[in-house]
Order: sequence, then structure tokens, then C-alpha cells
Amino acid sequence: NQYYTSYNLTEINTTSTTALQAALVNKDILLIPENEISSPTAFTAFASVLQSFVANGGSVIFCGSGGSYAQSIFNTGLFSGTYGGYTSSTLSNVNPSHFIATGIPSTFAYQNASYYYNITNVDAVNVIQYSSFSLVAFREIGSGKAILVGYDYYANTSTEAARLIANSVEWAASGSLPNWLRINNLSGNVSTGSSDTLYVTLDASSLASGTHTANITINTNDPLNATVVIPVTFNVSFN
Repeated sequence: NQYYTSYNLTEINTTSTTALQAALVNKDILLIPENEISSPTAFTAFASVLQSFVANGGSVIFCGSGGSYAQSIFNTGLFSGTYGGYTSSTLSNVNPSHFIATGIPSTFAYQNASYYYNITNVDAVNVIQYSSFSLVAFREIGSGKAILVGYDYYANTSTEAARLIANSVEWAASGSLPNWLRINNLSGNVSTGSSDTLYVTLDASSLASGTHTANITINTNDPLNATVVIPVTFNVSFN
């Protein structure tokens, strides 16, 4: 994907819970393409492994699956809801300030195999919708993330679909930043002797009054400053 290339990719094709658990050791993200052949019941067996992976800081990204295969997503327990269908109508960016929506216009055309869902988790956040249905949505669970991108991974023919998948991977790779803290750019290159500016947004709209803390961790290839940790304290009060 041309929109995000800073990753190391390994692949696994298995219905074995033991093999999946072993494959996730020291991994950050599991990207699951469209399921077109495997029984959704296999994902029921994966549920405990995937839930533990996410709770402990990993991220699972589901690409869209349609028909009865969509149940694969819900059988993991990371999302609850039902399959809605696929659309050939205009899609809406309902969360333009979120990193996943970077580079996505307010409305845009569907691509082949644009799947939408009725997600019932109260903590699910929509990014892209068809009508009132979720096409791209996420949940923050424990220290990790579950992300649903309702596109057929293998029919990824539009700029928006490619960007949404890339943005989801990049955001998932950002670690456990809370939803109230957003950074405009999660990766990049800086030439020797130069600098760059990152913009940080703190959003109190979903927070209770009080003090909220987080750390921004910057990993570099500088052997003298391989990791830089920037503490963030956000005091929220309402009149």
C-alpha cells in the first residue's frame, strides 16, 4: 500500500488456535482480509486468543466480509452486531478529525464490495458510514484496538479504500494513544540537521471532568535517542 510502508509483514493461513496464538507473539497488528471460504465457526475458536491479544495492546483489523461470512467478524467477540449488505451509493466521512479519516473527503463514491454493518457495541466509533450503518468503525479495548474496514481487501481499487486500510494500520501501529489525543502524523523522515513539527490535538468531548494522562512515545533510528517519551497531562473541567 503506497500510503503506509513502515511495517514488516508476515503471513499465516490457519484454522488452528495454537498456530494463531504462536504467530501473534511479538506482533502488533493482525490484519484479516475478506473471508470467502472459511467457516465462520473457526473464528469462534479464535475469540479468546484475539480478545487477549487486543486487551494486551495488540490491534485486529477486519476487512469486510459479506453474506454469511460476515459472521466471522462477530464470532470473535471484538464487535457485536449484524451484517447489513453491500452498497453502490455514496459514502460519508462522519469523523473527519480522526486519523483513520486522513485524506478522505466528506463524501465519496463506493468501490466494488463496500460492505456495511449494524454495529451494536455502545463504545464503537464510526468513521465512515453508509446511511446510518457502519462501513469503517473502531473500538478501543483494554490497551488495544479492534478496527473494521468494510472493504474487500482483494478488491481494493479506490484511493479511499487504499487510504482507509493504510490509515487503519498506521493508527493501530501508534500503540495505546487514547482516543482524546490525536497526532497529525504518526510516521515520517527527518533529514540530518533539520526538524519537523507534529501537531497534537486534545479532545475533551468524550471525557469526564478530571485529570487525564498519557505518553507520546517517539521511536527513532538515532542510537543516542532511540526512544523519546513525552508525558501529556490534560485537565478537563466543565462549567
